[in-house]
Amino acid sequence: MLNRITNRRRLLGAIASAAAGAAVLPLVAACGSASAPAATQPVASQAQPTTAAGGAAKPTVANQANTSQQKITLRYMDRAGALGEFMRHFSRVYEQRHPNITVKNESASWGDLVTKVATYVAAGTMADVAFQHAALMLPELAAKGVWMDVAPMAKADNLDMSIFYSWALNTCKLGPDNKQVAMPMGVHTGQNNRLMYNVELFKKAGIDPPTDNMSVDELTTLCVSLKQKLPDVWPILLPLDAWTMEGHSRSWKGYLISEDRTKAGFGLAETQAAHHFVYDWINKYKIQPGQQEQQGGQAQLFYNEKLAIAVNCSANIWVGFNDAVKGKFTLGNTIWPSKPSGVIGTVPSADATVVYGKTKYPQESWGLQSLLSSEEASKWAAINPPNMTPGAVIKAWHDPDVWKTNPPYEVDAKWWDTLTTVGNIPVPTNTRQQEFSDTYNNGWQAMAYNTTPFTDPNVQALQKKLQDIMDKPLP
Repeated sequence: MLNRITNRRRLLGAIASAAAGAAVLPLVAACGSASAPAATQPVASQAQPTTAAGGAAKPTVANQANTSQQKITLRYMDRAGALGEFMRHFSRVYEQRHPNITVKNESASWGDLVTKVATYVAAGTMADVAFQHAALMLPELAAKGVWMDVAPMAKADNLDMSIFYSWALNTCKLGPDNKQVAMPMGVHTGQNNRLMYNVELFKKAGIDPPTDNMSVDELTTLCVSLKQKLPDVWPILLPLDAWTMEGHSRSWKGYLISEDRTKAGFGLAETQAAHHFVYDWINKYKIQPGQQEQQGGQAQLFYNEKLAIAVNCSANIWVGFNDAVKGKFTLGNTIWPSKPSGVIGTVPSADATVVYGKTKYPQESWGLQSLLSSEEASKWAAINPPNMTPGAVIKAWHDPDVWKTNPPYEVDAKWWDTLTTVGNIPVPTNTRQQEFSDTYNNGWQAMAYNTTPFTDPNVQALQKKLQDIMDKPLP
């Protein structure tokens, strides 16, 4: 047994050394800074180490980490706020199970996780383990070999990858030669998929709530009627960002980024049909609030009963819902209408954990990384406040306790069971996702809110800008 563990540690050490050697460093520091940034200060978690609901913790691959008696500290750049609470909780669980390991949490906002990670990598001060959204943060650094390939670690631990949604794993295969450089956590298939509504507002208006059997035109008519009945309430609101509009574009059988990730499709007739319905909701029917009326954001309007229907992924409305609403109203759930096209566009999305390719502690980092993606952590995250999504584990999404605590997740899981395919991630092959999204968001939202005319010349001009970005080389 001791020989097997020793040989395995040597194998993993060799794997980590190879990964570190492949990392392309240093990178150009963000914002042209010549000095190394100060490390984000750790935020102490109040959560106490516990096992998953139902009894003693089951052994996981994390239990095999740190087989020596060496005292080490792992730096973990987790996601700040409520959505990262389970990450900090399982940092404490990991410490409890491995007394020789201390996990130093360095909680970072979404914005810092987007912008500062590249700077830390360039300066050689990157944390051992970090949160990265698989599509919105991961691509550029992943393509440069910065993060450790997890496949050898998973194979060495006999981790069954079939427990995860395959489309979630695919979003993590962005390393050189499509290597899997991350482990998935919370997932969804697009911020266009779900209609979450205030049951009591529809009862007050005397109108039946939306269903997945109606068409988009029927949904529009319903919202017009609701506005007439309740003029102080906005009937519906969907985000206008590239991630959301990609899903809607695919529902109309168009796209912003093609399936092979080489072409921009903003100018396509099908894609424009998806954009025109949103434009009409804002400017013709007046059922979606304009830019000035959205102060506080979608969730706050919905929680404060100023919005009847929120279109988004379930987590963006459900996480924190009970604390925010405190029983004032009931949350209704349905899937976006499939008519008139017959399809609902999907955009695979996964929160993810990466391990820095130059970490001194690859095996211990993998232990924490794999624990965060485990069924144990997935279920705990869902059944404990603030009720984050149950990871990427198929069984956790179908767990009766998860459904009882989180009705929206039952709707998600049952709908995903019907999907035979899920579209590719909308990230250009040259990895310039942020540049593409910023250009699209600025151009499209100006048209949607009528500060720039929504005309064909302006559409084609934006289409050209987007294609020019996709034609650039790797940064």
